[in-house]
Amino acid sequence: MTTLPLRGRRREIASLLSEKPRTLYETAKAMGKPSGAIYRIVHRMVDDGVLDADPNPPTRGTLFSLSDVYRERLHDGLSDDQATGVLVPNQRVVLVSDLTPAQLYGVIEHTSLAACIGWLVELEAGSTFLLGLHLDVTMLQAHRLAVALERSGGDVKGGRIGEILAGDALRRAAATMDELTTVT
Repeated sequence: MTTLPLRGRRREIASLLSEKPRTLYETAKAMGKPSGAIYRIVHRMVDDGVLDADPNPPTRGTLFSLSDVYRERLHDGLSDDQATGVLVPNQRVVLVSDLTPAQLYGVIEHTSLAACIGWLVELEAGSTFLLGLHLDVTMLQAHRLAVALERSGGDVKGGRIGEILAGDALRRAAATMDELTTVT
């Protein structure tokens, strides 16, 4: 069976519905959006076999859940769309310190939070981690992850990647700085 990619709002909806069935209204509320903003996407996801609807066809009050095939795909991480450790301009990142691996894994065992994370790097032995979020993660998703990490005892700092300089570009920029700082 061919499965469709889970990116953007589709990934956000799938991750929320993987934890428990929700109505359209409950799903939209969890995303911080009006239900009309996700109505078509959710119904398309049902038509595509990504979501199950009870009853089907969906009516008001229908409970939506992630289908078994996509639940497995989401848990296996097959929806990854970014190479591990690669930084991209404007990508959201989270630096978390003072958190044990057990505390970290306690947070990311929740699929809706784990689905935000593209990759993770350990910076200090078991206490500081850099998380690169998927490129399509919304501000609300990033904030939910940060709050969960803070509630688990972590010191959390978030931000976005600015300009990235390769080695040659960095050396050229440094040479220019020498010229600017030399007093004649």
